Amino acid sequence: MTTTSRRRALIIGVGKFGGNDNDFDDLPFAEDLADQVDDALRKYRAGDFSTQVQKNPNREEISDAVRDVLDDERLDARIVHVVSHGRFGKQADRVEVVGSCGRAGANNVREWVSSSQDLGIPTLFLIDLCGAGRASDLKFLVEPYEEELNAWVLAGARSDELAFEGAFTRAAVHVLLQCGEDGLGTDPRLPFVSLREFARRISDGLRGQSLWTTTVPLHYEAYLPILPNPLYRKDPIADEVARLDPPLQPFLTDAVADAAHFQGRAGAFFTGRQAALDELVPWLEDDGKGGLMIVTGAAGSGKSAILGAIVCAAHPALQRLAGHVRRRMADPPNPNGSLVAIHARQRGLDEIVISIARQLELDAPPEGWTAAALIGAISRLPVSPVLIVDALDECSEASAVQVLLLVPLATARNAEGRAIARLVVGTRPWLDQFSPLLTIAEKSRHLIDLDVVDGEQLYRDLRRYLLDSLHGLLHDEWIASGLARRLASDHVQRRGVSAAKRWGHFLIASRFARYIIDNPPRQEADIEALLDRVPVELPQLLEMELAAHPRPAHLRAALAALAYAKGDGMPLELLRKIVSSVGPADPQLFTGDDVRLYLRRTDGEDGVSLLRLYHQGLADYLREYPITPLERHDLTGPVLAALLETRDVKGRRSWEHAPTYLRRHAIEHAVDAGGVDILLTDSEFLVFADRDRLLGYLGHARSNSARLAAAIYRAAHHLLGPEPMLRRRLLHLTALRFGVGGLNESEMERR
Repeated sequence: MTTTSRRRALIIGVGKFGGNDNDFDDLPFAEDLADQVDDALRKYRAGDFSTQVQKNPNREEISDAVRDVLDDERLDARIVHVVSHGRFGKQADRVEVVGSCGRAGANNVREWVSSSQDLGIPTLFLIDLCGAGRASDLKFLVEPYEEELNAWVLAGARSDELAFEGAFTRAAVHVLLQCGEDGLGTDPRLPFVSLREFARRISDGLRGQSLWTTTVPLHYEAYLPILPNPLYRKDPIADEVARLDPPLQPFLTDAVADAAHFQGRAGAFFTGRQAALDELVPWLEDDGKGGLMIVTGAAGSGKSAILGAIVCAAHPALQRLAGHVRRRMADPPNPNGSLVAIHARQRGLDEIVISIARQLELDAPPEGWTAAALIGAISRLPVSPVLIVDALDECSEASAVQVLLLVPLATARNAEGRAIARLVVGTRPWLDQFSPLLTIAEKSRHLIDLDVVDGEQLYRDLRRYLLDSLHGLLHDEWIASGLARRLASDHVQRRGVSAAKRWGHFLIASRFARYIIDNPPRQEADIEALLDRVPVELPQLLEMELAAHPRPAHLRAALAALAYAKGDGMPLELLRKIVSSVGPADPQLFTGDDVRLYLRRTDGEDGVSLLRLYHQGLADYLREYPITPLERHDLTGPVLAALLETRDVKGRRSWEHAPTYLRRHAIEHAVDAGGVDILLTDSEFLVFADRDRLLGYLGHARSNSARLAAAIYRAAHHLLGPEPMLRRRLLHLTALRFGVGGLNESEMERR
């Protein structure tokens, strides 16, 4: 490492113990593990750690080395790692590192940690000793502010537990190596890896032995500046987007996706569809109108582009982020402080209701928010808000959201007889599922169907869009005109085809423009050939893109793995686990530019990036054709198996240290694969699963034992808090009320 490093690591491995009264067996693995920690830190991208390794030091040498590191005031951060024997002092707060001499009376880890906290330089202690957990219990006379927390301990065993064969250090080395490569999937806008996520990964790798960590208040983020995120990119735009309410964020995905793409993508996307905007904007501006407006059309017809343009142009909080969108609109809407925007993809009724209330800054009732309570609160507002709900067809509880929230909002009147809101809903035209909303919109003639458009108007809109996208390319006007004419002609020819079997031409135009930019024609004959094979469906375009890639099978497998992501997306950790179930793939593809063009990235609540494909229609296609375009394959079973395999520990399934994604979405993967009973008869899954999300899928139970478990869970659901031990006890007591001795499958089968 460079001599100017301001991150320092002291690594101590004691494997040989001498002395006349030595009671300690040698640890033949200790020296090698010290070297492995050193190697992991030296390989850490962007870490710039200056490392010092001490093998078999005696008591005084350990004391001097630790003091030298802790007294170095030039540092920005430091790591102290120890693998040795541990010895308890006579006082309850002592756990001593045993040196090669075997003598007692010094090197109390608790004192190291306490001293480090007082000295104020962020320090991570990795302590692999028997009973080392005793060192992690810091007692503060006055609780420090979050920014004042400077010392963090990861200890390889509880205070009453033995450490075995360096298991903690082996797990730490594995996680450090991964952390040095990809930051454990930490969002690129965050400069440091969360120590909570670092600790969770080590806990998950211990496979049986406990991990003991510094106890800190739950509201502390613990982003100590110790482990740099190697994927960090300074992006003030993304920082501002991340501060918005989560269901509002997706409206900006294409407008301000990231700093690298901002100038190239933003302006061109929100063009065209002028006729739809001419109808929608005046309706939104007239507060006397109220009621419901629906924007519908086939996948990729521009629904989200139009609604995104409206939100970016009218939402006050988005003006600074997406002012370019407003400037490009011929007649932009006025800024509206009562505008609420919800992207409903994979969101449930409760999440949508709470987000609307939060965006309107409404005070929650004592019993919490329900759809009825929200509608009542909105009816009492002095100004009728504008509510924009996009992707209703991708909502996980679409029927409940429609019946309990949207229809009442669309029809409710306040005391003066005025509509309580102006509601805009974007959805694909699933006539059977959304007939209540569609009927209301048709009766009031407030239905914008983007599939019903004059061919010449579509040509002009597409041509304008493509001229923006292809500006500066050789013969850009020729290509833009030819491509727009081909797509507009296809639209006219396929007017009678159902929306479920068509693809919107704006989506095709945007992706094909990207393909042309990456594979530009070099002469006129190439342009003619290009225009002769313009794809009219997204799968055709995807196959063209894959064919042009040097490793098409690998890229397809990576994209197919992304297609299985639920909610806001799947973390990198799990994508790399399931991709082998889909096909041959290089796991590093997920962090490269090849896949990035297909991605939507969301910052998860634990700081880990959640990844999904940019369009639901693409995900639907790849789930159907994950391996080749010629043969359908259902891989929901193998994907579920791969996800569950990540929880298998020595013949049992452990959920305690599972990623947040699995606690929340494993049940949905099980529904897809017909494996719900596997999870419902797993008592530990019931303890750690996302409480409210699991409740919505209990009806998929099939076996008697799974149905009984579902009934038990329903009965206890309202009492279940965040503490696992209390959850476990409540579920057990509820099972006893049902006459069952426990929640495991054998007990319920006997019932």
